[in-house]
Amino acid sequence: MRGGGSLSRGDLHQAGGGGAVRQLWTILRREYLERVRQRWFIIGTVLGPVFMLGITVVPGYLGSRSTGRSIILACIDQTGAMEQRLETALSDTLPDGSRRYTLAWEQAPADTVAARMQIDRLRERVLEGEFTGILWLPPDALDGGDARLYAQGLADPEILGRIREAINRTAMVHRLAQRGVTIDDTEAISRDIRFRSFKVTKDGMREGGFATDIIAGFVLALILYMTLLIYGVSIQRSVLEDKNSRIVEILLTSVRPLPIMLGKILGVGSVGLTQYAIWSLVAIAGTAYIRATSPVLANMTAIPPLSLVFFVVYFLLGYFLYAGLFAAVGAMVTNDQEAQQLNWPVSLLLVVPMLLLQMILRDPDSTASVVLSLVPFFSPVLMLMRINLHTPPAWQLALSVGILLVSVLAVAAIAGRIFRIGILVYGKRPTLPEILRWVRES
Repeated sequence: MRGGGSLSRGDLHQAGGGGAVRQLWTILRREYLERVRQRWFIIGTVLGPVFMLGITVVPGYLGSRSTGRSIILACIDQTGAMEQRLETALSDTLPDGSRRYTLAWEQAPADTVAARMQIDRLRERVLEGEFTGILWLPPDALDGGDARLYAQGLADPEILGRIREAINRTAMVHRLAQRGVTIDDTEAISRDIRFRSFKVTKDGMREGGFATDIIAGFVLALILYMTLLIYGVSIQRSVLEDKNSRIVEILLTSVRPLPIMLGKILGVGSVGLTQYAIWSLVAIAGTAYIRATSPVLANMTAIPPLSLVFFVVYFLLGYFLYAGLFAAVGAMVTNDQEAQQLNWPVSLLLVVPMLLLQMILRDPDSTASVVLSLVPFFSPVLMLMRINLHTPPAWQLALSVGILLVSVLAVAAIAGRIFRIGILVYGKRPTLPEILRWVRES
């Protein structure tokens, strides 16, 4: 057997004579010690938070930064009124002081057909790299027509939004000028108002609370998704390894199948809790340091205590729910290839709530959000996001935890029956009717 937390025959016989609790503890201790003594546990514990921040905060930061790219547009203005004002509206500069947007104005053709032929000729120059794109302002652009931008590689939302905003502002200035309003008056009328948002809570009001809650919600949901998947697959591999090495046959001489499965689930779950405890201590120390050095950053990094409490609750319930499914998959198969084929439906149940986070973000109290966050396979991620955005009513929280708890017991009962027979089946992957027969007859 493997070193570290491996079982000796003495342990097995001792456990066999000590009752179910002692058997369970022996298996749990073996699974726990075997994992926390491995190098990947130390590496994962140290690099886990860095990885989470890297895939959540860094992409958002890089995405929000301007590319600093120079944009050259060939412009056709058939309105005859936009050229000068649009030059002013797009007067942004790059760090070296040069213009960011260079507008090369073409002679406006007499009609739309000629304009389209001109655009076709300019298209070749865009493909050759002379222009970034073509901006066409048709004759009816100021009267409800569509301004059009043709480009080869201009997908940056920031640039597209800037051009759209400049065109609309230019059109507004022109319309106001037609009604006798001067440009200075237009600038004064359309001057932006600084906007600050505050989140109202029972403890008071917190500036910028919505943005920090969204980021914290995504980070917590991502941590939950990653740990449920990683530890679930870890249980599946542990069951498969013991099955292929015939260790499980030795275990079954002294321990019943159910304590073996529960011992593995509790042992690996304890590893997860150990990792969470280490991360929590580091987070508490880091937050205390930030609060002492920067009140502004302390406000931005604040996570409601209720979110942290339910984070642990949903991790435990979600872990037991998915661990039972992954353990059953591990017992049914005989190699990694079969395991990958069978565990994708379980993994898909974890992926779906991640795809629904945007819907929860837009309206956490909608009927769809409430119903989906009560589905046991989705609730660990979706309900946690709702709690972080806007605490749901107490009855919804209680109902969610209750449904999840019943589902955990149901999955444990079904997975236990599959594990009991599947762990001793070799040679071929069982069919669905065979699995259903195991569940009925065990």
